[in-house]
Amino acid sequence: AGLTFNDLLYIQTQDPDLKSNSTDLIHFNAAAVANYKINTFFSLQTEFIYTTIGKDYTQYTYYTNMFGDVYTHYTDVKIRLQYFEIPLLAKFTVFGNNKANLDILAGGFAGYTLLAKQKTGDASFQNVSNDYTAWNAGVTLGLGLSIMKQRMFFEMRFNRGLVDINKNTNVHTSQGMYTVGYYLFRGKKK
Repeated sequence: AGLTFNDLLYIQTQDPDLKSNSTDLIHFNAAAVANYKINTFFSLQTEFIYTTIGKDYTQYTYYTNMFGDVYTHYTDVKIRLQYFEIPLLAKFTVFGNNKANLDILAGGFAGYTLLAKQKTGDASFQNVSNDYTAWNAGVTLGLGLSIMKQRMFFEMRFNRGLVDINKNTNVHTSQGMYTVGYYLFRGKKK
């Protein structure tokens, strides 16, 4: 379980007079993790993660009347995309002993869109799943620390989506994930 700091990149519009001011979304994630140790320094890790990716932003539309006066119209927009993600990561131990390990993680992920919804202005959230692709995929890089004989772990990672997920405009995902986990089961030592 952990926190996800995420963003939707490259939200653009066709109107050159339309500007936006955005903030990243902070949300929770939950996952089940499986790690297969190849040797002391290398393992493969896969996960099943539920996460929400989104963006809150304000659109500014500028209007000019016939006297040359400029008016600004503000519209708040909130986008929430719920994903089920499956990363496959190579985990390299760069420092380790019986008490702690320092790991580097690298790999890719695939994500399936469970729900896409958007709120514009004072309206309620609307289902906009038809505007988004069903699948997302990208790369993952991160650092991890394992303690308690490698049972408990802390990980920081960055996910960058490589798929254009919006059918109408160019939008990609970006996530910073901070997680804490505990391996409930351990394989027998050979």
